[in-house]
Amino acid sequence: MNLDVKPPFYLHTAVNDEILNLLNSVALGTNGAIYRHQNINSRIKELYEPLHLTLERQHKVIGNITLCRRPAAWYVRYFAFHNALQTKTNVKSRKSDGVLKKNIEAFFESILQQETDLLYAYIDPRNERSLWMSEQFGFRPMANIATQTFSRIKPRLQEEVQKTATNATIESWHRKVFGSYLLYFTNHTFNDAPWYYIGDINDPTAIVKTYQANWIIEQLPGKKGKLLGKIIPYVPGVRKLISTGEQQFTVIESVYCKSGKEKELEKLLEGILHLEQNNTLIWWVDESCPFYQSAKGKVNWGLLHKINGVNRVALVGKGKRIGTKESASHYVTGYDFI
Repeated sequence: MNLDVKPPFYLHTAVNDEILNLLNSVALGTNGAIYRHQNINSRIKELYEPLHLTLERQHKVIGNITLCRRPAAWYVRYFAFHNALQTKTNVKSRKSDGVLKKNIEAFFESILQQETDLLYAYIDPRNERSLWMSEQFGFRPMANIATQTFSRIKPRLQEEVQKTATNATIESWHRKVFGSYLLYFTNHTFNDAPWYYIGDINDPTAIVKTYQANWIIEQLPGKKGKLLGKIIPYVPGVRKLISTGEQQFTVIESVYCKSGKEKELEKLLEGILHLEQNNTLIWWVDESCPFYQSAKGKVNWGLLHKINGVNRVALVGKGKRIGTKESASHYVTGYDFI
């Protein structure tokens, strides 16, 4: 790797305290949901082949871009800058020929020339900062990612639901089912976090991979997020599902269900909430995924879905592969969102 950067920009392959201090201080989102990820200090150490580009002033990190150097493409995991660099006016008023932009753009171009033919990221279209990053550096839309919630105020035990760790059987099955998806990446999928399933583990009726997530939510998503934040604390049932303050929920990926067995998937999701003692589950998935297309109209997703619907995240990319016709769905690992 021969990526040349000059001060005040620096490259690090290991995270340091200054990077962690910046990432822990940044609230994500500008419109819609505003939240902070918890457990950053431990999660960042689990990233696959991370590379941190920092902007430093007086030995303080005031900007950081963390990329994961994955085999299929490099993933832009963190894009964070100190509040002093974030104008209070509309981000579109920033000068497009600024020094900051030129240096980051040159860094991205050097990666695409030397290391990989694709950079990709997930952005909230309602987040002005994310849109600025996407537009200024030439990232283009690749797919729409649905943020599908599943919730129960009092999730019931589902006797059919079984739990297992990743094993050779699951890995083989997973590659057979999802291996042809674009951006297929299993470093986090095959970690120690559990799987839940119904049926035979060799040929499951429905199966899901899970992660635990903790956020501090400062403002709820959706057009009515501010209003809901004021109302929900006084609604006993709904406040169990989502509210401002610290929240724990379950994130799922690799969601599979045999055709016509979508009610079994519904049982599985409720059983997971019961076993993990949560009330809310989130699934980020390419809207073109056949398993999502099959399930979205047949599963009762719960009250939170009725209140907030399906919010969408944009998968964007930069590189030679953008614009080519690719019919397969993109693989989305839930770990990238927590």
